[in-house]
Amino acid sequence: MVQKTIIFFGSIFSIIVVFYFCRFLLVYSWLDNATIDYTIVPVDVISIILSSALTIWVGWYIAKKLTEQRFEKDFLIKDLTQIENEVHEIESVFNVSGNIDLSYIASKNNNVQLMQERLSKTLELMKISDLSIEKLYQKTGEMYQATTNFESPIVAVSDIDIQFINVKCNSVIIEARNLIILINNM
Repeated sequence: MVQKTIIFFGSIFSIIVVFYFCRFLLVYSWLDNATIDYTIVPVDVISIILSSALTIWVGWYIAKKLTEQRFEKDFLIKDLTQIENEVHEIESVFNVSGNIDLSYIASKNNNVQLMQERLSKTLELMKISDLSIEKLYQKTGEMYQATTNFESPIVAVSDIDIQFINVKCNSVIIEARNLIILINNM
């Protein structure tokens, strides 16, 4: 209802403005003194054609490049977001469960490792050499050690230093977000 009212009053306002503009042109006889020159200057025609072609080409080229770059960035960011989600799942298992099954945690850590490898190979394929993920490898290695360094396959949460594991998981997430910011600024 509000949109229809705004459109209605906007239309009325536009009609009034056009009416007053036409009246202004007629009062000052601008239309009476207007003449049209039918001569064609070849330099002007060539200039118009060249500038139009150049504008269309530059617009197409820039739009294509920007779209390709955005796709590549989104691709990398999606991989980092998946790594972050896996780390969140590992963290939540330690914060919610009563007993920790190390095979489940190891499989989650393995998923993180596989996603890192995928990210690394994607960077190689895209030929992006100025983005290093070595710190991410280091942080996930520390997280792996902290989350799987237990003596039995099932461990009670009361026997685990949850804060230490949360710090290690948090450092992986921070590094992933740091890489996301670096990718967006490329």
